[in-house]
Amino acid sequence: MLHGRGRGGAALDPADAAAVVGLLADQDAAGTSMPYDRRAGRATEHDALYGAVLRVAARHGVPTPTTRTIAALLAAGEPTSRA
Repeated sequence: MLHGRGRGGAALDPADAAAVVGLLADQDAAGTSMPYDRRAGRATEHDALYGAVLRVAARHGVPTPTTRTIAALLAAGEPTSRA
C-alpha cells in the first residue's frame, strides 16, 4: 500500500517493499522472456521491442545508433528458420 507524503510523492509500505525485493532476488521470477526464449532456442520478440523504436525514430529522423546496434546483435542471434 502506498502512503501519501504530500508534495514528496508516495512511500512504499515496508512490507510491500520487502516483497518486491524478495521477488527481484529470485531471478526466475524477475526475468524477462527474451533470455528465456534465447536459451530455449526460440525466436525472441526483439523486433516488436527494438524494431518498433527504430521504425518510429526513422519516421521522425531521430538517429538511434545504440538501439540499432542492439537490434542487429539480437537479430544475428535469432534461430534460423527451417522451411
